[in-house]
Amino acid sequence: MCCSLFAGMPMLVEYDYVSGTVLVRVSHYLTPTQAADYKAGAALLG
Repeated sequence: MCCSLFAGMPMLVEYDYVSGTVLVRVSHYLTPTQAADYKAGAALLG
């Protein structure tokens, strides 16, 4: 249900990480494990 509900709203089906003044947006095509690597990287930026 969640996927069909947000299918027309791409900003709601991606991973967003904020660190200080930096926003990192990661595609929803990545697995949660892959996205976690970007989260860790984003934490180093801010």
